[in-house]
Amino acid sequence: MWQKIEVIISSRKILFETFESNFTKSDAVQVFNLALTDLNILLELPKIDILILDEVLTQDIPSYNINNVINLTTTPLTQKDMFFKKPLKLAELVHIAHHARLKDQFFCKINNNYIYDEQMGKLLNQTSNIHLTEKENEIFRYLLLAANYKMAKDELFESVWNYSSKSNTTTFETHMSRLKQKLPQDLLQFKNNYYELNIANIV
Repeated sequence: MWQKIEVIISSRKILFETFESNFTKSDAVQVFNLALTDLNILLELPKIDILILDEVLTQDIPSYNINNVINLTTTPLTQKDMFFKKPLKLAELVHIAHHARLKDQFFCKINNNYIYDEQMGKLLNQTSNIHLTEKENEIFRYLLLAANYKMAKDELFESVWNYSSKSNTTTFETHMSRLKQKLPQDLLQFKNNYYELNIANIV
């Protein structure tokens, strides 16, 4: 399973302590006090699953790198911000964060380069925005969930189209060819009748 990273931007220690006591120790919850912290550290994070904003940021953070924004300010950060007015009960905030993190969808960084956002059906970085069709997105997810990111051609075909291996595979092969052309070079490979994602690391 890829790593989940939650970040809280606040000068209020109670926010961090609340999350620390309500999430397991394996969860990556980080807190930043704007008065004391150099926010360049945010740019070094591989991605942010949940960002809780209790103060207005003065520094730009790449929006493609952030999945959910719980915004307690009146200043938008991304188009996906969830705005909440203060005062907000801490129990309610924890509930919202739990709900956001339990979404069974990939939001991960692949090979230290591309963010894969399953919900949007995109692979993104600072210079690229690769949009996947619904079927391409489904194929990509299957490969990410496969052992070693690798599936036999017939198995992948049957999983995505629910056809037997004896069915005509022309449509499937067309989709795979188009997906390979869309993806970063050499990310999707076909060897010895197996499709494989060339992934060195995933966060």
